Amino acid sequence: MILKEGKVVFEGQISGKGKGPGKIEGVFYNPAMQLCRDLNVYLFNKIKFQGHMLDAMAATGIRGLRIAKECNIEVDFCDKNPEAIKSITKNLKLNKLKANVFRENVLSLLHQRRYDVVDIDPFGSPAPYVLAAINGLRNGGILAVTATDTGALCGTYQKACLRRYNAINRKSISSKEFALRILIGFTARQAAILDRGIEVLLGYYEGHHFRAYLKLYKGASKADTSLKMVKYISTDFEIINNPTIDSYGPMWIGQIADEECLPDVNPDNRVLYKLINTLKSECKGPLGLQDLVVLAQEAKINMPKRDSVINVLKSKGFFASQSIFSPLAVKTDASKSDCLDAVSDA
Repeated sequence: MILKEGKVVFEGQISGKGKGPGKIEGVFYNPAMQLCRDLNVYLFNKIKFQGHMLDAMAATGIRGLRIAKECNIEVDFCDKNPEAIKSITKNLKLNKLKANVFRENVLSLLHQRRYDVVDIDPFGSPAPYVLAAINGLRNGGILAVTATDTGALCGTYQKACLRRYNAINRKSISSKEFALRILIGFTARQAAILDRGIEVLLGYYEGHHFRAYLKLYKGASKADTSLKMVKYISTDFEIINNPTIDSYGPMWIGQIADEECLPDVNPDNRVLYKLINTLKSECKGPLGLQDLVVLAQEAKINMPKRDSVINVLKSKGFFASQSIFSPLAVKTDASKSDCLDAVSDA
């Protein structure tokens, strides 16, 4: 089947009904991840990235193909599946592109070669690959990492989260935000093993996946600085150094996006346009979210419109914004008591 995405035409087999992370075996194209790839292109063009990228789990090669064609970046492709290698080779020819294509376990390849970008987009958890990916990056390189094991990261399966990320999350209105922060915090801790620090360019949640773009810098002092930004969070969003029986984390407590790196997205791409603009509004906000449903229940009123609550909080001098992590929450530095008053006044 010949398909088209962005400026690329390619041969591929659509995975399922276009939702979720696709099949664990085989060579598939997941149309649900087009937004992720669109944003990848927008971001690299925004930061004017130049360098050598590894599409580490390439499948049809669609991500690397788009980056090569739409960002004019040199891309290597890696996949251990021989059918994927055939698919990538065909798709390179279809798009009149040349590239190195490796049929190899990515963990082995990353011990042999160095890149300016390593993209890790596995089925499920990226945890087994993060250390090797960091090792395969040049100083100042970018790790692009995707996680689709949302049940583990969000706290539905706490034992899995503890095994994979050595962290605890729990189901709450803030669980998706904390999941992203756990993923970034885990990467910071892995980087510190190799005496490297991280800088967050962009992190987000959308649909069925978490994604982070992190710049890595060599140096023990860089690693120490990053580790200072990995802490535990109490149930009332206080930052604490050590875990308690009901705390969350460890997780990244810094910003989840650098506003200067957020691209300007065409409004025609409605979902991505909304995601980026929401992220712009909340990226400088505090940790955690206030649940409008719970607040309305406690105030014994019908839930007001989110934007009305945000406007009331802003009028009282508080930070307040919507969030990419939940349509039923606000991000604010107001206390719960002040939020209850705002819900009543909205």
